[in-house]
Amino acid sequence: MASYSATNSPSITASRSKSCAPAARGRLYLATGSTDKTGRIWEIPGGRLVATLQGHQDGIRRVQFSADGKRVVTASYDNSARVWDVRTGKLLATLTGHEKVQLEPHWVPTEGVEISRFTSESDEKGVTSARFSPDGMRIITTAFDNTARVWNATTGDLLITLRGPGEGNSSEYFYSDWYRFIPTPYKLSGDIFNADFGPDGQRIFMSSWASSAVRVWDANTGQFIADFQGHRNGILNARFSANGRSLITASLDATAQVWDLASKDLAWRLEGHQKADMLGAYYLRDEVLCTRFSPDGRFLVTSSGLPVAKLWDVVTGRLITPLDGHAGAVTSARFSPDGQRIVTASRDNSARIWDARSGRLLQTLKAHQKPVVCAEFSPDSQSIVTASQDATVCVWKVDTGHLLSTLRSHSAGLSSASFSSDSKLVVASCDDGTAQVWDVVDGKLLATLVGHKKGIWSAKFSSDDRWIVTAALDDTVRVWNRATGQLFKASEAMRGLEDVEISPDGSRILVATRWDHDAELWTFPNCERILTLQGHRARVFTARFNSDGSRIITTSEDKTARVWDAATGKVIAVLPAFEGGAYCANFSPDERRIVIGTLNDTVRLWEAPRDVGQAPEWFASFLESAGDVRLDGEGNVVSIPPREWLQDLGDILRSAGADRSGYGEIAQWLLLPTRQRPVRPGSEITQEEAADKLITADAVNQQIQRAYDLYPTHPLIHLALARFETNPTRAAFLCDYSLNRLPDDAALWSRAAEILQAIGDKPRALRAADKALSSDPKNERALKIRREVSQ
Repeated sequence: MASYSATNSPSITASRSKSCAPAARGRLYLATGSTDKTGRIWEIPGGRLVATLQGHQDGIRRVQFSADGKRVVTASYDNSARVWDVRTGKLLATLTGHEKVQLEPHWVPTEGVEISRFTSESDEKGVTSARFSPDGMRIITTAFDNTARVWNATTGDLLITLRGPGEGNSSEYFYSDWYRFIPTPYKLSGDIFNADFGPDGQRIFMSSWASSAVRVWDANTGQFIADFQGHRNGILNARFSANGRSLITASLDATAQVWDLASKDLAWRLEGHQKADMLGAYYLRDEVLCTRFSPDGRFLVTSSGLPVAKLWDVVTGRLITPLDGHAGAVTSARFSPDGQRIVTASRDNSARIWDARSGRLLQTLKAHQKPVVCAEFSPDSQSIVTASQDATVCVWKVDTGHLLSTLRSHSAGLSSASFSSDSKLVVASCDDGTAQVWDVVDGKLLATLVGHKKGIWSAKFSSDDRWIVTAALDDTVRVWNRATGQLFKASEAMRGLEDVEISPDGSRILVATRWDHDAELWTFPNCERILTLQGHRARVFTARFNSDGSRIITTSEDKTARVWDAATGKVIAVLPAFEGGAYCANFSPDERRIVIGTLNDTVRLWEAPRDVGQAPEWFASFLESAGDVRLDGEGNVVSIPPREWLQDLGDILRSAGADRSGYGEIAQWLLLPTRQRPVRPGSEITQEEAADKLITADAVNQQIQRAYDLYPTHPLIHLALARFETNPTRAAFLCDYSLNRLPDDAALWSRAAEILQAIGDKPRALRAADKALSSDPKNERALKIRREVSQ
């Protein structure tokens, strides 16, 4: 938002390039605009002035880079916007056409006196914003003249002029003192409003402080699509969702509203803010910030920027339960080493302990006065340590939730805390650039680690507890002697330190960097570079070892994750197509799976690449036998004679049984009967069991399709498929087909009743519930459905 001041005091606006020009690999540009009528392009780090943007006749309100980082657009009080080349500062296009608008005094009726008058020439006119379309081909500008204008970003030609919502109305609100809207005795003769492209560049929204409607247009033709009306006062801000399906609006009526763009219906009204507190709405993307496997690898907990963590079944991919109860964003989520509990930390100043199987809340840990940034179990699963921005560390008893000790000494907020391997010590890192080591038993401060020039964001013990590794905002890694608290080794400053991890055997350290787009492997504790993992094309977020330290996984803003050989640095696999970027990743404890959290509310589970070596000779024969065909000497596909097939099969089974490589495991898995076959080699859950877990009344189409692939003869599968059948005749056929072959089992009939209730088929749901009750008159699920359907 721009600040519209009564005096022309100096001000600066800034924007950062999200990507760099190809010739400037590894560089980051910063653009600033000022009331001195110039813009400037800077290279960071270093602060070298790259170009000065001169040509505007008045101060600059807004600056924004194009998506490719090669151009920047400036919006000015001089009623124009201008497009510039980032590296040369050359003016590429001037966008002019918005009309000059005056601010007119409005008299308070009860007093009849003028309260104040805006005298600044800059406040009477100006382009209020300028934004590139996602593809960089167009620019949209807004101004006080109640229009948005779409321009060709290359030629500067005007393409479309759009009139804003609330045309002709006057606003009795004015933006003041940067943090709230207040009534003012002024009316604006032109509406001040916001406009932007949708994520696909096909639609434009416009919102106004003076109107309770948001207007949506076709970005290519300028054709009006719809007005979204529902607020009782002006719109402060609006945003499309990342997938372009929804629009969220924030209003002066202290509510936010979420709209479905396809149906044009109001999906949710979000109420609870006090009047005039809401400055804007930003669509919460629910970025997956943390993923953790349970020790047995069967479950997964994820956390994001929302007040809820989620517990998942790894085999089926089904959400078991949301861990819902926090009043602020969940900052971390961890399983206990024994796998029985989960602890979550939150910005609501608390931590919570949950049952790791049911998701039931066990304890709420309250003692901190500010947000809790992390919560960690001790290795023996008996204690929990929490660190908070209130500069305290708290240690808790897991079973009772009792506060054992509060450790106070830091002068600023904390960023992390973790136990030593014997659960006797805790190291906590602080925003003041220090870390402290505490004895958990008696609460004694053992050492303060001083040396970083900026705040420390991570402090960890080595696996043998001899060393402590710290990473800080000064882009250095430091290794400390745990016994003496003395600095042993300090790395050179890197180009944007993102992540640090010690290998499981304590012999190496892994670091990820921001601007070089790579990760590095060092010796530990000497911090000497061994190799560099190069291949990502953008910022690397995380780097993690597997359990034996032989593999590394990295995640990046380039929308990929990569698996590397930790000995050679060679890429083993590239896991592509993460919309928005792959943010965090971990190997499962058995190293068979990889979980990746993305920046668009998605958790992805992958089979970890396995090095099983060259296929043995018998495996080719096995594949031929599995298909009943082989290639003859001339390359023709021919059937295998039954007698020869049986003889070959006996030899193959003996070879597969004796083979301990991955090929033997695959062959034995494929030869199992379908009902006994696990979902994958080595799994303890059969395909039938996995399909049964996926078939629920609230399952999404993808889950049901997966269940069908796993076990197509499940007695409820056709009933579940009927939920997603758009043809009523086919849906009715699938329901009857499934019910007519359903065995006399009360549990299955009650589940069938649930699915039919979800479909909306009350007669069949009632029939299924009655069938369940005929076998089990006390079946609670069937009784509940019968009551609900009969109402």
